Amino acid sequence: MSENSNDADTERLDLQVQATNRLIEALAASEQTMRRRIELISDVVFELDQDERIVFVNRAWTNVVGGAPEAALGKRFVDFLAEPEDWRIEANVAADPDAAPRASARALKRADGALAWVEISLTRLGPAGYLGTLHDVTRQRAYQRELEQLSLVANNTDNLVIIADADGRCEWVNPAFTARTGFALEEMLGKRPGHVLQGPDTDPRAVAEIARALRENRSVSTEILNYTRRGEPYWTMVHINPILGADGKLQRFVSVQTDTTRLRAIQSELETAKAAAEAASRDKSLLLANVSHELRTPMTGVLGIAELLLATDLVPQQRRFVEVMQSSGNLLLRIINDVLEFSRIEEGRIEIEEKPFDLAAAIAGVVDILAPMFREKRLAFDVRLPSEGLPKLVGDAARFQQILYNILGNALKFTQVGSVTLAVDCAPTAAGATHVLVWVRDTGGGIAPTKLESIFRPFEQADKSVAQRFGGFGLGLWICKRLVERMGGEISAASVLDRGSEFFFSLPLRLAEAGSAAERVPAGSLADAATLDILLADDSDVNRLVIKSVLEKDGHRVVEVTDGAQALERVQTAAFDVVLMDIQMPVMDGLAAAEKIRALGGAFARMPIFALTADIVSERREAYLSGGFDKVLAKPIDWALLKQTLRTVPAGSGRTPEN
Repeated sequence: MSENSNDADTERLDLQVQATNRLIEALAASEQTMRRRIELISDVVFELDQDERIVFVNRAWTNVVGGAPEAALGKRFVDFLAEPEDWRIEANVAADPDAAPRASARALKRADGALAWVEISLTRLGPAGYLGTLHDVTRQRAYQRELEQLSLVANNTDNLVIIADADGRCEWVNPAFTARTGFALEEMLGKRPGHVLQGPDTDPRAVAEIARALRENRSVSTEILNYTRRGEPYWTMVHINPILGADGKLQRFVSVQTDTTRLRAIQSELETAKAAAEAASRDKSLLLANVSHELRTPMTGVLGIAELLLATDLVPQQRRFVEVMQSSGNLLLRIINDVLEFSRIEEGRIEIEEKPFDLAAAIAGVVDILAPMFREKRLAFDVRLPSEGLPKLVGDAARFQQILYNILGNALKFTQVGSVTLAVDCAPTAAGATHVLVWVRDTGGGIAPTKLESIFRPFEQADKSVAQRFGGFGLGLWICKRLVERMGGEISAASVLDRGSEFFFSLPLRLAEAGSAAERVPAGSLADAATLDILLADDSDVNRLVIKSVLEKDGHRVVEVTDGAQALERVQTAAFDVVLMDIQMPVMDGLAAAEKIRALGGAFARMPIFALTADIVSERREAYLSGGFDKVLAKPIDWALLKQTLRTVPAGSGRTPEN
């Protein structure tokens, strides 16, 4: 009986041991599973003993704090805090054991010396110690600080600021947005800003551009028309930027808008003012062109008659009167030319040509014109050129001559006794170009030091008394300076009162390629042209009389007509070597007549046709040349230039209809 009883007890004991072992194994397996799960948690899980020393941490410790988890074991938790002084663990543990863990934000010292902000959650494990977690909020705090700074700025800016979530729905607007649009934050929350602000006249292209940028998570800037709560339109320049998280995923959009309504109104006003200024400028140009034409046309008669009279037998007193008339006419013409040039320069309508030309010939052309005037004043005129000669260059020969003529003309005008010296040299550069260096020295009265700086300003003259004697507006040197600078050069002056002045200018010009045809530069003293049959078309009786008299004096045969229609008819019934034609004529103007003559074809297409016009505006000049004229000669007529031009026409060159 007792034996059976002992066996039963032993069996029960074995069963209990087996059950206990299975329970232990299950608990061990459960603990191992739990530990594996804890190791997979991204937050730090840690356990402290009663002395607040670390007895366990999971692998997340390495990511958040740094270092191996094993290295933290046995160390006091407080030693990892950036500010341990105010740490009291009981203050961070809930008083009620059944309550949720209390979380507090603290900065930990990372192994690399940086700070990691974490939310610490602790709970008591009875007398054994504490269990806690560390949730890394470093990036969130940095973002929160940025958001706070952005909000601080946005709240104090006049720009309209909208913050929207990744779906483009409004999360926040600043006070400036509400003040401008009338929409409060509560009205905008959760809505797409475009749906609220856009209206009937909003450009769909701008809307599409913004929508495309939002879909592609990229920045966009565009101007768009929006509407206020009251339906008032306003223009705004919108700058939208995506905000990405540390993982590269889109978090939200920030839109900064600048109200451009007033700016657009100002731009519109400026455009209106600009259009008015341009219209006024066109009116001024038209007025100057008309004034120039109306003055130049009678000047042709005045100066032409003076030249014809000087070629006749006159008594000394008569000759003196005619010379004064001619001198006064030339002064008036110079003033007209300077005013027109001033207008063109002020409007930026000066064009600089780039053509090959002979520098020596250009200088000779000016010297030949002025040399007789120097002889008449009994002034020595010394021209000094390099012994090796001057190169062929590429540039604007006419503008070069204009500058040189003006400076030499001033020296001639203001020098009463002594001499004027012209010196020219060239300084080659390494870039295959050259600097043309020009000096003009005179022994005139000189310029006071206080006046020297102002002589290159418009309407300024160094010596008013001399200017009153010789006339002029004081535009010549200003024009020279602007032309020199337009050509990339420099101009200066030096002077000693009562001893004379020296003017210097330099121009950087390219060397002409070998074998290039240099532009012929008109000279001052020319031989007479061959005898030609000339058709002269001009509606001014005075101009026809003068031009015909001058040309017939040189042996040419001249037939007169008074309008373009007669010229067109006459060239088809008689033979002519060249046609000289005014532009502004009744019935048919000169340009229309030239185009119709060219349209006849054959020899008419090659017949030399020269324009004689008082309309010398550069744009019109180009229109004349492209409309059928071979050359454009300005009125009042430069007789030397006319003779030079006619000399290029061989007898029998036009001829039709007998051809």
